[in-house]
Amino acid sequence: MVHRVVVFIDYQNVYRRARDAFGLDRSYVNGQVDPLAVGSRLSNLTTDHELVGVRVYRGMPSPKHDPVGHAAAQRQVARWRESSLVTVITRPLNYRAHSAPQEKGIDVQMAVDFVTLAMQGFHDLGILFTADSDLDPAAEAVGGMMGTGAVRLANWWDARRGAPRTVRAGGGTVYTHILRRADYVAVHDPVDYAVGTPRKPRPPRTDASN
Repeated sequence: MVHRVVVFIDYQNVYRRARDAFGLDRSYVNGQVDPLAVGSRLSNLTTDHELVGVRVYRGMPSPKHDPVGHAAAQRQVARWRESSLVTVITRPLNYRAHSAPQEKGIDVQMAVDFVTLAMQGFHDLGILFTADSDLDPAAEAVGGMMGTGAVRLANWWDARRGAPRTVRAGGGTVYTHILRRADYVAVHDPVDYAVGTPRKPRPPRTDASN
């Protein structure tokens, strides 16, 4: 039996954690991933899985406060949407004086969609790619209603942080896919969307434990 898989990506969390886990340099293209490549890699880890969708959640810079960032994000999202498998959900970043812009409502939207689509039978397995524990209740809810076979987590391996958190649901433990440096290299997106051309990144830190 083939199991339909949808991968849910908390993009900014995935981006920042990749930079941190693999010691990437300051170039902002380092940490970027291709959502479709991520979805394909995760779904192909098991032979009886078929990728039917990738849902990407991210904040969108304001054209007023950050016109360059807004234009770059628009180009990036447009490229993602070239695949019919990829759905992009954006919400405006929140800007406050004397502080960096913050995402608002992204984790809530992702949690609602994760539970709702599972209940609607849109897929057989939903994979949450995030290190944000605020999304654990969504995984717990789906696992509690449908069993732990209906939900998995994904996270980068970070030697400094050690083993990822454990999430329990439906009387069992939710399985976590651990993605390492080789996985990052395979799904990395080197395009500089600020100018629209690829930029050759410096290689990740060579750490035998990653």
